[in-house]
Amino acid sequence: MLGFADGQVKDMMRIVAAVLALGNVAFVAGDGEKHKVKDAKGLGTVASLLMVEPTALEGALTTRKVASGRGSTYTVPLNAQQCIDTRDALAKATYTNLFDWLIAGLNSRMAAQSAKEIDEEDELFVGLLDVFGFENFDFNTFEQLCINYTNEKLQQQFIDALVKLQQQDYEREGIKCAHISFPDNAAQLGMLEAKLGVLGMLDEECALPKGNEEAYVEKMHKQFEASEIYKKPSRGGGGGKRGSVADIGAKKDLDKLQFVITHYAGEVMYTAESWLDKNRGFLQPDLAMLMGTSSSKLVEALFPISAESESKKKSTVSSTFRASLKALSATLLQTSARYIRCIKPNLRVSLGHLPPASNHLPPYSTGTSAASSRTPRSRRASSRASSSRASCGTPASPPSSRSSGAATRSRCSRPTSSRGTAAAPSRRPPRSPRTSTPPPSSTI
Repeated sequence: MLGFADGQVKDMMRIVAAVLALGNVAFVAGDGEKHKVKDAKGLGTVASLLMVEPTALEGALTTRKVASGRGSTYTVPLNAQQCIDTRDALAKATYTNLFDWLIAGLNSRMAAQSAKEIDEEDELFVGLLDVFGFENFDFNTFEQLCINYTNEKLQQQFIDALVKLQQQDYEREGIKCAHISFPDNAAQLGMLEAKLGVLGMLDEECALPKGNEEAYVEKMHKQFEASEIYKKPSRGGGGGKRGSVADIGAKKDLDKLQFVITHYAGEVMYTAESWLDKNRGFLQPDLAMLMGTSSSKLVEALFPISAESESKKKSTVSSTFRASLKALSATLLQTSARYIRCIKPNLRVSLGHLPPASNHLPPYSTGTSAASSRTPRSRRASSRASSSRASCGTPASPPSSRSSGAATRSRCSRPTSSRGTAAAPSRRPPRSPRTSTPPPSSTI
């Protein structure tokens, strides 16, 4: 399959099965402060798929080793929530490493094949970006912040590509058209990605020996006190409860961990519960070392053990995500993008119900896909945007409050051009992997 040996394909299936089986591993209280795995059979299934010892796996999931200042180590038992977080971290790291390994292998084979078939200057590039919709739940945490940050970034990309540039085309070519109004989310992006922004301050708090979420949120309250798109919620909001959050809410005052950001699509209240652990995002060293001793060659390759990796400073999840999103934006700017708006028929998600007609985008738009491509050098000279020849009106409206920021909708007649209907000219981006790691979601 795609140049992978049968043994490698079987190993990949075993690892995916192990990730799924990890979700069934639960924990119960043991002796004293210790916890243990509730179902030994389920743990055995995971250990068998990953080809590690069940006893060693249980120990790595329920305890951690802490180094003292004198060079010695001691074992500390984990509480119930920490056991769950460690289990989830293993599942995420395993899946992420497998994804990266698979994409690296595919790109290596495709690059070798492309070099034989076509000239580099005339290489065709087609990419499909499936974007999460804007998210606003009763309980919004780190995953929702990352998803909504992605939507803010792509909203800006959408505006630049389909509104600002088109308006400049009108002015340059002398076409009379009313000024196009569009929302500007530069303030939101500045607050999220600046050095002293929401994500930057989270990284700083993670670097502090005694950093905690309550101090992080309090610092943001002071930093953005004068901001119009940030506010401190009134006490007693409760933060909502979802899943295991009910247990957390019974023990902690979630009000102290809450803050509100006004995104381009609306206000969202975030609760910074366990954000530091999520942002650190790396496995406990003893658990990573256990995976590195697996009898499976592929699992061992996914968790290499080296002195360099131990001493190397680990990047946070948010910094890695920002770098990945920046690279994605740079690639999109060098391609011709076409935006497809994806909608649900109605908020009820039911048959036979149609919402009232509206001239605006429906409020139940859930997400978009953006297809980008580049054309061969021989055709670039004649490849121009027919959409810039629209006769009048607004060429495209920004996405709705729950769209990802990549959709288009025109209230004009269909654009026409005597020079064809190809998209805007493509500039050849630097050679890069044809598939990139997806943005963080609920499984970040």
